[in-house]
Amino acid sequence: MLFIFPPLIVLSASGLWLMYERIKSRKVLNLFALALALLLLYGPVKYFILNYPYQYTFFNQLVGGTKGAYGQFELDYYFTSFKKAYDFIDKNPSENEKVVAANFIIPEYYKNKSYRPKLIDYYNRSSEAWDYAIICNTFLDPYQLKHGFWPPANVVYHEDIDGVPIVAVLKRKTNLDLVGKTAMDHGDYDTAISTLNKALEEDPQNESIILNLARAYFLNNDTTNAITTIQHLEILYPSNEWAKDLKGEISFMQGEKEMAIELFKENIIYNPRFFHSYINLAEVLKCQGKKDEAIGYLKVCLRINPYYRPAYNLYGQILVEQGDIELGNKMLEYSISGNSRYGGK
Repeated sequence: MLFIFPPLIVLSASGLWLMYERIKSRKVLNLFALALALLLLYGPVKYFILNYPYQYTFFNQLVGGTKGAYGQFELDYYFTSFKKAYDFIDKNPSENEKVVAANFIIPEYYKNKSYRPKLIDYYNRSSEAWDYAIICNTFLDPYQLKHGFWPPANVVYHEDIDGVPIVAVLKRKTNLDLVGKTAMDHGDYDTAISTLNKALEEDPQNESIILNLARAYFLNNDTTNAITTIQHLEILYPSNEWAKDLKGEISFMQGEKEMAIELFKENIIYNPRFFHSYINLAEVLKCQGKKDEAIGYLKVCLRINPYYRPAYNLYGQILVEQGDIELGNKMLEYSISGNSRYGGK
């Protein structure tokens, strides 16, 4: 903005002035140029008036306007739409204290409110406790935006610009998804599967529920239903890193090591900061005897997430197997204590 926009303004103004100087003596051309300028201004001015206060979300017709840019570029990157979302929640009071989650926190909007704020990841929403969730389409997957999978079914309010939604307020209708996730975390996989399936009946396009259900099937050694559930998720969210990572784990469990390596590497290429696939890839490489290559991926994993204990544990195991007992034991100690040269957590 600071280095590009001002020179463009100067160049544009200079070009318009040069055109004016050349045609000012020709009345017909002068009037034509004025009419053309007004015509070109019509679209932006109309957009600014109709979509106040979101003027900065304007895109020109070279990309098909705002609708053409939807899913390609960020729109409400200043989260201005959050104000109306919070206003909606304020107009719907509750006797009990509410937990209002959001995928971006703006402290000013929480001042003097009766509800508690919470930051969540939209794609992990079923694993968190909340009553309302304010979700801006920033950070959301482009495929889902373009194919109408957002806002989800439990939306109670949304703010649109130029015909496309930029923020949605979700209201939790059931806690079955959270109950199922909690059961899975406690190792009660049968209860988790039963409860998550009930939750999915009420919200069949909830990616978070589907992923938790697939994980519960996997942990319960039901790989057939785990794969079927992942395939369901891929229809809604084809590039979901956790789903592909889980497919890789299933392939590894079934002895398909090369397939597992391919899936983990695809994940890393798609999202180089998805640290979970690094350790899974290292695990497969270790089993193939490629321990130095495995260590390389573990080092990258720990650069991304210096506190990831499973990475220290696997790193320590490999070092001990290679005869580096002292450093290997240090790594194993880090995996237990949570302390490393990066600090503790």
